[in-house]
Amino acid sequence: MTGYAVVDVETTGITPASHHRVMEVAVVYLDESGSTVGEWSTLINPRRDLGPGHIHRIRACDVRKAPEFEYVAGELIALLTGRVVVARNISFDARFLGAEYARLNVQVPLSTDTGLAR
Repeated sequence: MTGYAVVDVETTGITPASHHRVMEVAVVYLDESGSTVGEWSTLINPRRDLGPGHIHRIRACDVRKAPEFEYVAGELIALLTGRVVVARNISFDARFLGAEYARLNVQVPLSTDTGLAR
């Protein structure tokens, strides 16, 4: 695959070191010319308090039946592979996604060095 994957995550807080978790991931796919060619998103059940709901507007009832990260991890990696990852705050998004994959003992090839910041 080629092109770009514009990624955004919503989290329960601001640092994975404080056991904050990802609770939503969205990806918009762009071709080499910048045209949208697809999108993918999912809520994720972080199995913890959701944090400041006034920021992300996600409620406990929204994620109660959502999959845990481990159940979407493989699909997400497959969707990002071969694309340039772009994010508004790539260090934030990469840090959180990296922490989620680390919980699964999977090294994810996503960092501020391998993506673009918008």
